[in-house]
Amino acid sequence: MNSSLRRPRVAIVSLDVLEPGRPRGLLSRLIELEHDRIDFVVLSRALARSLRPLVDWQRVPALPGLRPGVASFLLLGTLRLLGVRADLVHVNCGLPLVLNRTDLV
Repeated sequence: MNSSLRRPRVAIVSLDVLEPGRPRGLLSRLIELEHDRIDFVVLSRALARSLRPLVDWQRVPALPGLRPGVASFLLLGTLRLLGVRADLVHVNCGLPLVLNRTDLV
């Protein structure tokens, strides 16, 4: 591979990114499979321990639970995303989690 080619950087925005194999663990599996080709930055409240060495984790200290979590994540995640450089921002939720940028839902 040509070292002058820059790897794509993908931001994943999700309330939680769980262990692979668990329900809702598909993002984890994607990171496991592609971390050697894609630079991932993850904005989430929680991240599976096995993924922490594979990504740039930007922890969002949002409240637990769905409704309070989404409400607090909306503000804190939006602010955290301001400082993230990414080629693609993937928001993994049917609800808005950030106000500033979403390329893929």
